[in-house]
Amino acid sequence: MGRHDVKAGKTILERYASQPAVDALVELIWNALDAEADQVVVRFDRGSLGDGGPEHVTRVRVEDNG
Repeated sequence: MGRHDVKAGKTILERYASQPAVDALVELIWNALDAEADQVVVRFDRGSLGDGGPEHVTRVRVEDNG
């Protein structure tokens, strides 16, 4: 089985943006489990603004095999 990238559309992202970040993350994980995934990986990409300041989360990815 190959890899298929699926990205959330504008309306889904708008809904996620209107709720606390942890709630959106939990919903994405539950969606993976509802799709019968038995492997779910959450990756946090981090970076700084290039000014030597503290790093922050720049992207969150939920990857699954469901």
